[in-house]
Amino acid sequence: MEYFVSYAWGDDTEDGREREVFVNRLCDAAAAKGVAIIRDKTAMHPGDRISKFMERIGRGDGIFVFLSDKYLKSTYCMTELFDVWRNCRQEDSAFIERTRIYVLPCAKIATLAERTQYVLHWRADRLSPDGDLRRQNARYAEAGAGRAEAAQIRGIRGIRFQRSTKAGC
Repeated sequence: MEYFVSYAWGDDTEDGREREVFVNRLCDAAAAKGVAIIRDKTAMHPGDRISKFMERIGRGDGIFVFLSDKYLKSTYCMTELFDVWRNCRQEDSAFIERTRIYVLPCAKIATLAERTQYVLHWRADRLSPDGDLRRQNARYAEAGAGRAEAAQIRGIRGIRFQRSTKAGC
C-alpha cells in the first residue's frame, strides 16, 4: 500500500516552517509504526516530472491532506486533490475512505462566504494575464481553475475535516 501526504510547502515563513514540523511529526509517527508516507520533496529526484508524481498521489491508497490557505491557492495542490477525487471515481464514499483531511487555522472554509473567497481567487487568477495558471502546462492550466472552483462550490458530502490548532499555516 502507498500512503502520501499532500500539503503546500516551500515557503520560508514562520507559518511554513510550522506546517513542515506538523507534517514531519505525522510522517515520523507513521514510520515508528512501520508505515512509510511518501512526500514529493523526498521521493522525487532531479529530472523527475512533478506531473507524474501528482498522478501517483492521485492513485495512492491513503492520502493525508493538510489544507492551508496556501494549499487552497496552489495549482499543484489543487491538482493533486482533484486527481485523488477523480481516481475515487468521483464517489464521495471512496474519497472519504482514502483521505484524511486536516484543516489548518488559516484555511478559511467553514462558511459559504469563506469558501467563496477561494472561488473568487481562482476566477481572478484564471483571468489574469500573468496568473499562475497561465504559466502551467496546458493540461493543468485548463483543469486547475475549474477543479478548484468545482471543489469549492460542490463540496463533498460526508467528508471528515479535522481542525488543527497545533500547526501553522
